[in-house]
Amino acid sequence: MLVTVYDEGYLRHETPADHPESPNRVLSALSGVGELAKVIKPTVNVDLIETAGLVHEYHYVEYVTSLCATGGRLDPDTYVSKGTCDALTSSINALATAVNLLKSGVRHVYLPLRPPGHHVGFRGRALLAPTQGFCVLNNAAIISSLLLKSGASRVAVLDIDAHHGNGTQEIFYSTSKVFYISTHQDSRTLYPGTGYVNEIGVGDGEGFNMNIPLPPMTSDDLFKVVLKPIENALRQYKPSYIVVSLGFDSHFLDPLTNLNLSLNSYIEAFLMIRRLIEEGVTEGSVYVLEGGYNTDVIKQGSRALAMVSNGIDQVNIEYYTKTNGEIAKYFNKMIEQHRAFFPQYY
Repeated sequence: MLVTVYDEGYLRHETPADHPESPNRVLSALSGVGELAKVIKPTVNVDLIETAGLVHEYHYVEYVTSLCATGGRLDPDTYVSKGTCDALTSSINALATAVNLLKSGVRHVYLPLRPPGHHVGFRGRALLAPTQGFCVLNNAAIISSLLLKSGASRVAVLDIDAHHGNGTQEIFYSTSKVFYISTHQDSRTLYPGTGYVNEIGVGDGEGFNMNIPLPPMTSDDLFKVVLKPIENALRQYKPSYIVVSLGFDSHFLDPLTNLNLSLNSYIEAFLMIRRLIEEGVTEGSVYVLEGGYNTDVIKQGSRALAMVSNGIDQVNIEYYTKTNGEIAKYFNKMIEQHRAFFPQYY
């Protein structure tokens, strides 16, 4: 059964009334899993500054926590309120709890955290991005580091948010201990402007950073195509655990992006991860909520995650989308470029 770690502290991060990143996102996720998940509170308490310092520079974390005293902005998009440190503490404790759950044999963990995190690098804005895209601490990077610290030999991060996880890429770009794989809308058309095919890592990390930028209006039929090299990469890498940066903003109803995926694509990704666990390729998975700004999509997508995690194979929620011919031409060109960098996965 899917285990969801929830704490009311997630709701204490406040944003303006018209801001797309709101507490309703978490409540929608919780409503979606409903009776299909075991919902628990964090059971581990860790130090916020020390734990965040596994991936972020101390001065950045100190600056964020100091802002909690009065509230303020990290940039025009990203807010820190007086309750943000409560949310961050709850999230850090949930991440540590998830590590314990995975180490105890739980196979699927869901963390509907906020604020989201994958745009935050070592010291805030990552890879010259103009803003932090609503993110304050990089939850996916922190739990990956906690898993490695707890004895995992290697971790894969699969990022299926519509925006490239520039912060996660920056943090792990020079290590082979974390294989970062991202599908996202082509950054020539969407923030943060990174995530190109030729960004493959450096030094020890060369070959362990994989970007698959999707043209706007890419649909379910072509997303299924990119899951094949992703699955092959994960099978060859054999990570101890898979961390999923779960952004529901690749859905066609999302108000901020331009991809055309239905929840069928997410279900295919969930089924792939469950299959890898069942076949012994990896020991378990943890899904960390990133973006997604249509609350009904978050609700239905979270329910689909619970159903798949609980062993249900046939999950039919909405219609299957198909890419038009002109978009497919751009997609095929991207795939050929990707194949040139990663032929072993085709």
